[in-house]
Amino acid sequence: MMLRSAVGQDKAMLYAGVVRELERSVEAYPQRSGFEEAAEVVRALANDLRSESLFVVSNRVFAFKRFVDVSKRRKHAATLLAMKHLGHALPSAAYAVNAMSTGDIAEFARQDVPIAVISKKYGYNMPGILVPNPFFAEGDLRKWTRQSRELKTAAEAAPWYDRDPRLFWRGNIGSHGEDCERDSGNYARFAAVSLSAENASLFDVKCNKCRPANDTTCAPYDSTMRALLKGGIRNVQDPAWVEARDYVRYRAVLNLPGTTSGGYSRNLNHLWALGAVVALWNTSVVEWYYPSLRTGTTHLVLDKTNAAEAMDRLRRGLFDVPALLDGAKRVRDSLVCGECQARYILDMLAAILCRRPPLHWRRLCGRPR
Repeated sequence: MMLRSAVGQDKAMLYAGVVRELERSVEAYPQRSGFEEAAEVVRALANDLRSESLFVVSNRVFAFKRFVDVSKRRKHAATLLAMKHLGHALPSAAYAVNAMSTGDIAEFARQDVPIAVISKKYGYNMPGILVPNPFFAEGDLRKWTRQSRELKTAAEAAPWYDRDPRLFWRGNIGSHGEDCERDSGNYARFAAVSLSAENASLFDVKCNKCRPANDTTCAPYDSTMRALLKGGIRNVQDPAWVEARDYVRYRAVLNLPGTTSGGYSRNLNHLWALGAVVALWNTSVVEWYYPSLRTGTTHLVLDKTNAAEAMDRLRRGLFDVPALLDGAKRVRDSLVCGECQARYILDMLAAILCRRPPLHWRRLCGRPR
């Protein structure tokens, strides 16, 4: 299946990987070729996944009240409505939306129907169709376009070589007790802030609220992390809130997995617009646009073992900084911009439609009536 996209020629190559993963994930679902088979999917969604299902019919969006009662699902629906306000006509489709940050659909009553997920904690082999997370201006794509433009303006006013050379991050660290799987993000965050304790000249990675787990059962703490637990946590704590536009004071910005379940972090949404080198912590988490990311071109990949060496190399000019800055800019302009997200969701809706086509939509999918 070849999806139709309005992406311009200059963006097509970057978008190609995203399209391939979209097609692969949709084609994992069984083909429904007739009206009755397509209707059976709609009935399954309405009956078995009522709280999770969304229906797009004749350019209108329908959902049960229990769907919009969940914040992340409501914001996904708001994104579709924002697309209408941008002048897009929505293809008819029916699917469920998983609001979990991990993308786990194991508890869904039906898994043979299209299910949209906002990230996949353990990589692309997890089932589900990736869609943008709902925190790009809470689903208001026009507002996100304005916010991104403001960040771009702030970045252009802060020349890269005049910035603080340290790697920057702010966020919270919590604990889920004995739930080690959920605590993977908090462990990564604690490991990252410990870098500041080891080398404050390279790292400004600190937590606003710092409540790491005292128990090292889930994953081993190194000597620095243990020392922080014993009374040094204030050395890596900064309770002051830092606005996204102020991140432009730094040459490099870090994204870490989420504190809730170790999945995606909404912090990454705006990092691409800061005119900084973007560093991602080394995890298996993926979002919808990750197939088009390239380590060393769009971003760096760091963890506790290589971060100090990487930041030292960045400071000494041993990375191709112009290429990294240009790579992040291309992600901003070609993948996560408001119109980019709208185009991707249109392709996603068309992909679902073409996999389960009502009879009158077969022409769109390239099949004869």
